[in-house]
Amino acid sequence: MILNNKILILSLTAFFVIISCKGPKSRRKKSGPAAKIINAVSTMTLKSEVYYPTIETVAKANPVREVTHAMEASGKLVYLPGEIGEFVEKGQLIARVRTLGLWSQKNAAAARLSEIETALSQAKSDFEQMKKLRKSGAVSQHEFELTENNLKARQAQLNSARASVSQVSESLFGTSLFADFNGEIAGKFQQLGNFAGMGTPVYRIVDLSEIKVQFGISELEVINVKVGDVVHLRTVAYPNRKWEGRVSFISPAADTTTGTYPVEVKFPNTVISEEEKTLKTEIEGKEMIRTYKVRNWAIKAGMTIQGRFFKPAVKGHFIPVDAVLKRNGKTVVFAVGNGTEKDGNSVSIEEVTVHDIYEGWYHISSKTIKDGSRLVVTGNSRLRKDSKVSIKELTISLLKSTGTEWPDALTKATGGKKYESLKNGMNETKSSDKSPAAPVKTQVTAVMVPVVKTPAPKTPAIMAPAPKPSVVPMTVTKPTGK
Repeated sequence: MILNNKILILSLTAFFVIISCKGPKSRRKKSGPAAKIINAVSTMTLKSEVYYPTIETVAKANPVREVTHAMEASGKLVYLPGEIGEFVEKGQLIARVRTLGLWSQKNAAAARLSEIETALSQAKSDFEQMKKLRKSGAVSQHEFELTENNLKARQAQLNSARASVSQVSESLFGTSLFADFNGEIAGKFQQLGNFAGMGTPVYRIVDLSEIKVQFGISELEVINVKVGDVVHLRTVAYPNRKWEGRVSFISPAADTTTGTYPVEVKFPNTVISEEEKTLKTEIEGKEMIRTYKVRNWAIKAGMTIQGRFFKPAVKGHFIPVDAVLKRNGKTVVFAVGNGTEKDGNSVSIEEVTVHDIYEGWYHISSKTIKDGSRLVVTGNSRLRKDSKVSIKELTISLLKSTGTEWPDALTKATGGKKYESLKNGMNETKSSDKSPAAPVKTQVTAVMVPVVKTPAPKTPAIMAPAPKPSVVPMTVTKPTGK
Protein backbone atom coordinates (compact mmCIF):
# COMPACT_ATOMS: atom_id res chain seq x y z
CA MET A 1 0.00 0.00 0.00
CA ILE A 2 2.78 2.37 0.90
CA LEU A 3 4.68 1.52 -2.33
CA ASN A 4 1.61 2.29 -4.47
CA ASN A 5 1.21 5.70 -2.80
CA LYS A 6 4.86 6.62 -3.55
CA ILE A 7 4.48 5.65 -7.21
CA LEU A 8 1.36 7.80 -7.50
CA ILE A 9 3.04 10.83 -5.96
CA LEU A 10 6.09 10.57 -8.28
CA SER A 11 3.84 10.28 -11.35
CA LEU A 12 1.86 13.39 -10.44
CA THR A 13 5.05 15.38 -9.79
CA ALA A 14 6.48 14.46 -13.19
CA PHE A 15 3.26 15.46 -14.93
CA PHE A 16 3.16 18.95 -13.42
CA VAL A 17 6.88 19.56 -14.22
CA ILE A 18 6.31 18.70 -17.89
CA ILE A 19 3.25 20.93 -18.11
CA SER A 20 5.07 23.91 -16.53
CA CYS A 21 8.12 23.62 -18.83
CA LYS A 22 6.04 23.39 -22.01
CA GLY A 23 3.89 26.45 -21.25
CA PRO A 24 1.89 28.42 -23.81
CA LYS A 25 3.25 29.10 -27.28
CA SER A 26 3.08 32.84 -26.71
CA ARG A 27 5.64 32.59 -23.90
CA ARG A 28 8.28 30.68 -25.89
CA LYS A 29 11.33 32.70 -27.00
CA LYS A 30 11.60 32.98 -30.74
CA SER A 31 14.95 32.01 -32.18
CA GLY A 32 16.41 34.10 -35.07
CA PRO A 33 19.66 34.94 -36.95
CA ALA A 34 22.52 36.41 -34.80
CA ALA A 35 23.05 40.18 -34.94
CA LYS A 36 25.94 41.27 -37.22
CA ILE A 37 29.03 42.79 -35.47
CA ILE A 38 31.35 45.12 -37.42
CA ASN A 39 34.86 45.46 -35.94
CA ALA A 40 36.92 48.62 -36.34
CA VAL A 41 40.47 47.84 -37.56
CA SER A 42 43.48 49.60 -39.07
CA THR A 43 44.94 48.22 -42.29
CA MET A 44 47.90 48.69 -44.60
CA THR A 45 48.26 47.96 -48.28
CA LEU A 46 51.08 45.50 -48.87
CA LYS A 47 53.85 46.58 -51.21
CA SER A 48 57.19 44.99 -51.99
CA GLU A 49 60.12 46.99 -50.61
CA VAL A 50 63.91 46.90 -50.64
CA TYR A 51 65.18 47.28 -47.10
CA TYR A 52 68.75 47.98 -46.16
CA PRO A 53 69.58 46.50 -42.76
CA THR A 54 72.12 48.60 -40.93
CA ILE A 55 74.60 48.25 -38.11
CA GLU A 56 74.55 51.31 -35.84
CA THR A 57 77.53 51.92 -33.57
CA VAL A 58 79.49 54.72 -31.89
CA ALA A 59 83.21 55.36 -31.43
CA LYS A 60 85.76 58.15 -31.00
CA ALA A 61 87.55 60.04 -33.79
CA ASN A 62 91.32 59.62 -34.04
CA PRO A 63 93.89 61.35 -36.27
CA VAL A 64 95.13 59.24 -39.14
CA ARG A 65 98.67 59.69 -37.79
CA GLU A 66 100.09 60.90 -34.51
CA VAL A 67 103.54 60.79 -32.99
CA THR A 68 105.24 61.98 -29.83
CA HIS A 69 108.55 63.56 -30.83
CA ALA A 70 111.45 63.04 -28.40
CA MET A 71 115.05 64.23 -28.42
CA GLU A 72 117.72 61.83 -29.61
CA ALA A 73 120.49 63.71 -27.83
CA SER A 74 120.60 65.31 -24.40
CA GLY A 75 121.29 68.97 -23.82
CA LYS A 76 119.77 72.38 -23.11
CA LEU A 77 116.77 73.33 -25.27
CA VAL A 78 117.83 76.44 -27.18
CA TYR A 79 115.20 76.31 -29.96
CA LEU A 80 111.56 75.48 -29.22
CA PRO A 81 109.28 77.79 -31.22
CA GLY A 82 106.19 75.60 -31.72
CA GLU A 83 102.86 76.46 -30.10
CA ILE A 84 99.89 74.17 -29.46
CA GLY A 85 97.59 74.22 -32.50
CA GLU A 86 100.34 75.35 -34.86
CA PHE A 87 100.53 73.73 -38.30
CA VAL A 88 103.96 72.28 -39.12
CA GLU A 89 105.23 70.81 -42.36
CA LYS A 90 107.12 67.61 -42.90
CA GLY A 91 110.85 68.17 -42.36
CA GLN A 92 110.35 71.46 -40.47
CA LEU A 93 112.80 72.12 -37.63
CA ILE A 94 110.76 72.21 -34.41
CA ALA A 95 113.37 71.89 -31.62
CA ARG A 96 117.11 71.87 -30.97
CA VAL A 97 119.37 71.21 -27.97
CA ARG A 98 122.90 72.47 -27.41
CA THR A 99 125.47 69.77 -26.69
CA LEU A 100 128.95 71.00 -25.77
CA GLY A 101 131.92 69.76 -27.82
CA LEU A 102 130.04 68.29 -30.81
CA TRP A 103 130.74 71.18 -33.17
CA SER A 104 134.44 71.15 -32.16
CA GLN A 105 134.54 67.41 -32.81
CA LYS A 106 132.97 67.94 -36.20
CA ASN A 107 135.45 70.66 -37.14
CA ALA A 108 138.37 68.50 -36.03
CA ALA A 109 137.06 65.51 -37.95
CA ALA A 110 136.53 67.66 -41.05
CA ALA A 111 140.09 69.02 -40.81
CA ARG A 112 141.49 65.51 -40.40
CA LEU A 113 139.49 64.36 -43.44
CA SER A 114 140.87 67.22 -45.55
CA GLU A 115 144.43 66.40 -44.46
CA ILE A 116 144.04 62.74 -45.36
CA GLU A 117 142.50 63.57 -48.75
CA THR A 118 145.59 65.70 -49.55
CA ALA A 119 147.93 62.92 -48.41
CA LEU A 120 145.99 60.38 -50.49
CA SER A 121 146.28 62.56 -53.58
CA GLN A 122 150.07 62.71 -53.10
CA ALA A 123 150.24 58.95 -52.53
CA LYS A 124 148.36 58.31 -55.80
CA SER A 125 150.79 60.56 -57.69
CA ASP A 126 153.85 58.80 -56.15
CA PHE A 127 152.40 55.39 -57.00
CA GLU A 128 151.88 56.29 -60.67
CA GLN A 129 155.46 57.51 -60.97
CA MET A 130 156.83 54.44 -59.19
CA LYS A 131 154.86 52.19 -61.54
CA LYS A 132 156.57 53.76 -64.57
CA LEU A 133 159.99 53.51 -62.99
CA ARG A 134 159.42 49.87 -62.09
CA LYS A 135 158.57 49.03 -65.71
CA SER A 136 161.86 50.61 -66.84
CA GLY A 137 163.78 48.79 -64.09
CA ALA A 138 164.93 52.02 -62.46
CA VAL A 139 163.62 50.98 -59.00
CA SER A 140 163.49 47.69 -57.17
CA GLN A 141 160.40 45.62 -56.45
CA HIS A 142 160.75 46.40 -52.77
CA GLU A 143 160.58 50.17 -53.33
CA PHE A 144 157.54 49.71 -55.57
CA GLU A 145 155.73 47.68 -52.91
CA LEU A 146 156.46 50.30 -50.27
CA THR A 147 154.82 52.97 -52.41
CA GLU A 148 151.82 50.72 -53.08
CA ASN A 149 151.37 49.97 -49.38
CA ASN A 150 151.52 53.67 -48.58
CA LEU A 151 148.67 54.29 -51.06
CA LYS A 152 146.53 51.58 -49.45
CA ALA A 153 147.22 52.98 -45.98
CA ARG A 154 146.14 56.46 -47.06
CA GLN A 155 142.94 55.01 -48.56
CA ALA A 156 142.13 53.25 -45.27
CA GLN A 157 142.80 56.45 -43.35
CA LEU A 158 140.41 58.29 -45.65
CA ASN A 159 137.63 55.76 -44.99
CA SER A 160 138.19 56.06 -41.25
CA ALA A 161 138.12 59.86 -41.39
CA ARG A 162 134.89 59.83 -43.37
CA ALA A 163 133.32 57.50 -40.80
CA SER A 164 134.36 59.87 -38.01
CA VAL A 165 132.81 62.85 -39.79
CA SER A 166 129.61 60.88 -40.42
CA GLN A 167 129.40 59.81 -36.79
CA VAL A 168 129.80 63.37 -35.50
CA SER A 169 127.28 64.62 -38.09
CA GLU A 170 124.74 62.07 -36.93
CA SER A 171 125.30 63.12 -33.35
CA LEU A 172 124.73 66.73 -34.36
CA PHE A 173 121.62 65.76 -36.31
CA GLY A 174 120.27 64.14 -33.14
CA THR A 175 120.42 67.51 -31.40
CA SER A 176 117.71 68.79 -33.77
CA LEU A 177 114.10 67.63 -34.03
CA PHE A 178 112.17 67.64 -37.32
CA ALA A 179 108.47 67.07 -38.01
CA ASP A 180 107.79 63.65 -39.54
CA PHE A 181 104.68 64.75 -41.45
CA ASN A 182 102.32 67.67 -42.03
CA GLY A 183 100.15 68.16 -38.98
CA GLU A 184 99.21 70.16 -35.92
CA ILE A 185 101.00 70.39 -32.59
CA ALA A 186 98.60 68.81 -30.10
CA GLY A 187 100.92 68.82 -27.09
CA LYS A 188 104.02 70.70 -25.93
CA PHE A 189 105.81 69.09 -22.98
CA GLN A 190 108.94 71.27 -22.55
CA GLN A 191 109.88 74.92 -22.25
CA LEU A 192 112.78 76.82 -23.75
CA GLY A 193 115.86 76.49 -21.55
CA ASN A 194 114.92 73.14 -20.01
CA PHE A 195 117.47 70.35 -20.01
CA ALA A 196 116.16 67.51 -22.17
CA GLY A 197 117.66 64.06 -21.86
CA MET A 198 117.77 61.42 -24.56
CA GLY A 199 114.18 60.21 -25.19
CA THR A 200 112.56 63.18 -23.45
CA PRO A 201 109.14 63.91 -25.08
CA VAL A 202 108.92 67.39 -26.55
CA TYR A 203 105.91 67.60 -28.89
CA ARG A 204 102.87 65.54 -29.84
CA ILE A 205 101.91 66.08 -33.47
CA VAL A 206 98.68 64.85 -35.07
CA ASP A 207 97.57 64.64 -38.70
CA LEU A 208 93.87 65.54 -38.89
CA SER A 209 93.64 65.74 -42.68
CA GLU A 210 92.07 62.29 -42.48
CA ILE A 211 90.15 60.75 -39.59
CA LYS A 212 90.16 57.11 -38.60
CA VAL A 213 87.53 55.59 -36.33
CA GLN A 214 87.72 52.13 -34.79
CA PHE A 215 84.26 50.67 -34.25
CA GLY A 216 83.55 47.50 -32.29
CA ILE A 217 81.31 45.13 -34.28
CA SER A 218 79.81 41.97 -32.78
CA GLU A 219 80.60 38.54 -34.17
CA LEU A 220 77.04 38.24 -35.53
CA GLU A 221 77.42 41.43 -37.56
CA VAL A 222 81.12 41.50 -38.53
CA ILE A 223 80.47 38.78 -41.14
CA ASN A 224 78.41 41.36 -43.07
CA VAL A 225 81.27 43.88 -43.22
CA LYS A 226 84.17 43.83 -45.67
CA VAL A 227 87.12 46.08 -46.49
CA GLY A 228 86.08 48.84 -48.88
CA ASP A 229 82.46 49.05 -47.68
CA VAL A 230 81.01 52.55 -47.50
CA VAL A 231 80.00 53.76 -44.04
CA HIS A 232 77.86 56.80 -43.27
CA LEU A 233 79.12 58.89 -40.39
CA ARG A 234 77.68 61.67 -38.29
CA THR A 235 79.01 63.64 -35.33
CA VAL A 236 77.37 64.92 -32.20
CA ALA A 237 78.93 68.33 -32.90
CA TYR A 238 77.35 68.55 -36.40
CA PRO A 239 74.21 66.36 -36.28
CA ASN A 240 72.89 67.66 -39.62
CA ARG A 241 76.10 66.85 -41.50
CA LYS A 242 76.98 63.52 -43.00
CA TRP A 243 80.43 62.19 -43.86
CA GLU A 244 81.20 59.17 -45.97
CA GLY A 245 84.04 56.81 -45.08
CA ARG A 246 85.28 53.39 -46.10
CA VAL A 247 86.28 50.34 -44.13
CA SER A 248 90.09 50.14 -44.21
CA PHE A 249 90.76 47.33 -41.75
CA ILE A 250 88.91 44.47 -40.04
CA SER A 251 90.70 42.80 -37.15
CA PRO A 252 91.04 39.02 -37.45
CA ALA A 253 90.76 38.70 -33.65
CA ALA A 254 88.19 40.00 -31.18
CA ASP A 255 89.08 42.56 -28.56
CA THR A 256 89.74 40.70 -25.32
CA THR A 257 88.04 43.40 -23.25
CA THR A 258 84.84 44.06 -25.22
CA GLY A 259 84.55 40.82 -27.18
CA THR A 260 83.85 42.81 -30.37
CA TYR A 261 85.89 42.93 -33.57
CA PRO A 262 87.70 46.24 -34.25
CA VAL A 263 86.71 47.66 -37.65
CA GLU A 264 88.61 50.74 -38.80
CA VAL A 265 86.95 53.37 -40.99
CA LYS A 266 88.74 56.32 -42.61
CA PHE A 267 87.27 59.49 -44.09
CA PRO A 268 88.64 62.92 -45.14
CA ASN A 269 88.38 65.79 -42.69
CA THR A 270 87.41 69.37 -43.53
CA VAL A 271 89.15 72.67 -42.81
CA ILE A 272 86.50 75.18 -41.72
CA SER A 273 88.77 78.15 -40.98
CA GLU A 274 92.41 79.24 -40.99
CA GLU A 275 94.36 81.76 -38.98
CA GLU A 276 97.74 83.30 -39.63
CA LYS A 277 99.45 84.38 -36.44
CA THR A 278 102.55 86.44 -35.77
CA LEU A 279 104.35 86.17 -32.47
CA LYS A 280 107.31 88.03 -30.99
CA THR A 281 109.61 85.41 -29.51
CA GLU A 282 113.23 84.68 -28.66
CA ILE A 283 115.04 82.16 -30.84
CA GLU A 284 118.55 81.10 -29.80
CA GLY A 285 119.10 84.32 -27.89
CA LYS A 286 117.75 86.61 -30.63
CA GLU A 287 114.41 88.41 -30.53
CA MET A 288 112.40 87.61 -33.64
CA ILE A 289 108.85 87.91 -35.00
CA ARG A 290 107.64 84.52 -36.14
CA THR A 291 104.65 83.77 -38.41
CA TYR A 292 102.78 80.47 -38.29
CA LYS A 293 99.50 78.92 -39.38
CA VAL A 294 96.60 77.55 -37.32
CA ARG A 295 93.92 75.46 -39.05
CA ASN A 296 90.51 74.74 -37.51
CA TRP A 297 89.33 71.26 -38.46
CA ALA A 298 85.66 70.23 -38.44
CA ILE A 299 86.43 66.89 -36.80
CA LYS A 300 88.84 66.96 -33.89
CA ALA A 301 90.50 64.03 -32.16
CA GLY A 302 88.24 62.53 -29.50
CA MET A 303 84.91 63.62 -30.98
CA THR A 304 82.04 61.13 -30.88
CA ILE A 305 81.32 59.55 -34.28
CA GLN A 306 78.11 57.69 -35.08
CA GLY A 307 78.65 55.05 -37.77
CA ARG A 308 76.08 53.31 -39.96
CA PHE A 309 77.19 50.16 -41.79
CA PHE A 310 74.98 48.69 -44.52
CA LYS A 311 74.29 44.98 -44.65
CA PRO A 312 73.14 43.14 -47.82
CA ALA A 313 69.76 44.32 -49.09
CA VAL A 314 66.56 42.40 -48.34
CA LYS A 315 63.70 42.58 -50.85
CA GLY A 316 60.16 41.44 -50.08
CA HIS A 317 57.09 42.19 -47.98
CA PHE A 318 57.37 43.71 -44.51
CA ILE A 319 54.56 44.09 -41.96
CA PRO A 320 54.45 45.22 -38.31
CA VAL A 321 54.82 42.46 -35.75
CA ASP A 322 51.34 43.26 -34.34
CA ALA A 323 49.79 42.17 -37.63
CA VAL A 324 51.00 38.58 -37.19
CA LEU A 325 49.11 36.12 -34.96
CA LYS A 326 49.32 32.48 -33.94
CA ARG A 327 46.15 30.50 -34.65
CA ASN A 328 45.93 26.71 -34.27
CA GLY A 329 49.73 26.40 -34.37
CA LYS A 330 49.98 28.42 -37.60
CA THR A 331 51.40 31.90 -38.26
CA VAL A 332 48.63 33.93 -39.88
CA VAL A 333 47.49 37.41 -40.83
CA PHE A 334 44.04 38.75 -41.55
CA ALA A 335 43.47 39.98 -45.11
CA VAL A 336 40.52 42.24 -45.93
CA GLY A 337 38.35 41.24 -48.88
CA ASN A 338 35.89 43.30 -50.88
CA GLY A 339 32.52 44.26 -49.37
CA THR A 340 30.11 47.15 -49.10
CA GLU A 341 30.38 50.04 -46.73
CA LYS A 342 26.99 49.04 -45.25
CA ASP A 343 27.83 45.46 -44.45
CA GLY A 344 31.54 46.05 -43.81
CA ASN A 345 34.46 44.23 -45.38
CA SER A 346 34.95 40.58 -44.60
CA VAL A 347 38.34 39.16 -43.61
CA SER A 348 40.10 35.96 -44.45
CA ILE A 349 42.86 34.14 -42.58
CA GLU A 350 46.06 33.80 -44.60
CA GLU A 351 49.04 31.72 -43.54
CA VAL A 352 52.46 33.40 -43.81
CA THR A 353 56.10 32.46 -43.27
CA VAL A 354 58.20 34.81 -41.10
CA HIS A 355 61.85 35.06 -42.21
CA ASP A 356 63.35 37.73 -39.97
CA ILE A 357 62.53 40.78 -37.90
CA TYR A 358 63.83 44.30 -38.59
CA GLU A 359 63.09 47.19 -36.23
CA GLY A 360 59.72 45.77 -35.19
CA TRP A 361 58.75 44.62 -38.69
CA TYR A 362 58.53 41.03 -39.95
CA HIS A 363 59.89 40.01 -43.33
CA ILE A 364 57.18 37.60 -44.56
CA SER A 365 56.25 35.52 -47.58
CA SER A 366 52.98 33.80 -48.50
CA LYS A 367 51.40 31.91 -51.36
CA THR A 368 48.12 33.79 -51.09
CA ILE A 369 49.00 37.43 -50.38
CA LYS A 370 50.85 39.72 -52.77
CA ASP A 371 51.32 43.39 -53.70
CA GLY A 372 48.08 45.27 -53.16
CA SER A 373 46.73 42.95 -50.47
CA ARG A 374 45.16 44.80 -47.56
CA LEU A 375 46.24 43.41 -44.20
CA VAL A 376 44.86 44.14 -40.73
CA VAL A 377 47.47 45.82 -38.55
CA THR A 378 45.57 46.63 -35.34
CA GLY A 379 42.31 45.29 -33.92
CA ASN A 380 42.92 41.76 -35.16
CA SER A 381 42.84 39.96 -31.81
CA ARG A 382 39.05 39.61 -31.80
CA LEU A 383 38.65 38.70 -35.46
CA ARG A 384 37.61 35.34 -36.84
CA LYS A 385 37.26 34.04 -40.35
CA ASP A 386 34.69 36.06 -42.35
CA SER A 387 34.41 38.68 -39.60
CA LYS A 388 33.07 42.03 -40.77
CA VAL A 389 35.29 45.07 -40.32
CA SER A 390 35.28 48.80 -40.87
CA ILE A 391 38.74 49.88 -41.92
CA LYS A 392 41.05 52.82 -41.43
CA GLU A 393 43.89 52.75 -43.95
CA LEU A 394 47.39 53.56 -42.66
CA THR A 395 50.19 54.86 -44.88
CA ILE A 396 53.12 53.06 -43.28
CA SER A 397 56.20 51.18 -44.43
CA LEU A 398 59.40 49.79 -42.96
CA LEU A 399 61.57 52.39 -44.68
CA LYS A 400 59.46 55.28 -43.38
CA SER A 401 59.44 53.93 -39.83
CA THR A 402 63.21 53.32 -39.64
CA GLY A 403 64.40 56.36 -41.57
CA THR A 404 66.97 54.39 -43.58
CA GLU A 405 65.78 55.63 -46.93
CA TRP A 406 69.10 57.30 -47.85
CA PRO A 407 69.53 57.86 -51.61
CA ASP A 408 73.08 56.54 -51.88
CA ALA A 409 72.14 53.53 -49.75
CA LEU A 410 69.46 52.68 -52.32
CA THR A 411 72.11 52.50 -55.01
CA LYS A 412 74.28 50.10 -53.05
CA ALA A 413 71.47 47.87 -51.84
CA THR A 414 69.93 47.35 -55.27
CA GLY A 415 73.29 46.38 -56.73
CA GLY A 416 73.12 49.15 -59.33
CA LYS A 417 75.50 52.03 -59.65
CA LYS A 418 78.48 52.18 -57.36
CA TYR A 419 78.62 54.58 -54.48
CA GLU A 420 79.40 58.12 -55.56
CA SER A 421 81.47 59.98 -53.00
CA LEU A 422 79.86 62.90 -51.27
CA LYS A 423 81.36 66.19 -52.23
CA ASN A 424 84.74 65.95 -50.56
CA GLY A 425 83.27 64.02 -47.65
CA MET A 426 80.57 66.46 -46.62
CA ASN A 427 76.87 66.72 -47.53
CA GLU A 428 74.30 69.32 -46.58
CA THR A 429 70.99 67.87 -45.46
CA LYS A 430 69.16 71.08 -44.59
CA SER A 431 69.50 74.57 -45.93
CA SER A 432 68.92 75.99 -42.45
CA ASP A 433 71.75 74.06 -40.79
CA LYS A 434 74.00 76.10 -38.58
CA SER A 435 77.04 74.41 -40.01
CA PRO A 436 80.71 75.38 -39.98
CA ALA A 437 81.42 78.49 -41.99
CA ALA A 438 83.74 78.62 -44.95
CA PRO A 439 87.48 79.07 -44.33
CA VAL A 440 88.10 82.57 -43.05
CA LYS A 441 91.62 83.88 -43.14
CA THR A 442 92.37 86.11 -40.18
CA GLN A 443 95.60 87.63 -39.01
CA VAL A 444 96.19 87.74 -35.28
CA THR A 445 99.29 89.11 -33.59
CA ALA A 446 100.55 88.59 -30.07
CA VAL A 447 101.69 92.25 -29.90
CA MET A 448 98.21 93.81 -30.10
CA VAL A 449 97.97 94.01 -33.87
CA PRO A 450 94.27 94.60 -34.80
CA VAL A 451 92.43 91.54 -36.06
CA VAL A 452 91.30 91.82 -39.67
CA LYS A 453 88.62 89.43 -40.93
CA THR A 454 87.41 88.86 -44.46
CA PRO A 455 83.68 88.09 -44.97
CA ALA A 456 82.84 84.39 -45.12
CA PRO A 457 81.19 83.06 -48.27
CA LYS A 458 77.64 81.73 -47.93
CA THR A 459 78.45 78.14 -48.74
CA PRO A 460 81.09 76.16 -46.79
CA ALA A 461 84.28 75.42 -48.62
CA ILE A 462 85.06 71.74 -48.42
CA MET A 463 88.50 70.26 -47.94
CA ALA A 464 90.30 73.56 -48.37
CA PRO A 465 93.95 72.98 -49.26
CA ALA A 466 96.31 73.63 -46.42
CA PRO A 467 98.51 76.66 -47.12
CA LYS A 468 102.21 76.35 -46.60
CA PRO A 469 103.32 78.15 -43.44
CA SER A 470 106.34 80.34 -43.08
CA VAL A 471 109.11 78.19 -41.72
CA VAL A 472 112.19 79.31 -39.86
CA PRO A 473 115.18 78.27 -42.01
CA MET A 474 116.95 75.22 -40.66
CA THR A 475 120.60 75.58 -39.79
CA VAL A 476 121.20 71.87 -39.31
CA THR A 477 121.08 69.54 -42.30
CA LYS A 478 120.75 65.80 -42.39
CA PRO A 479 124.13 64.06 -42.93
CA THR A 480 124.71 62.82 -46.47
CA GLY A 481 126.49 59.68 -45.33
CA LYS A 482 129.47 60.13 -47.58
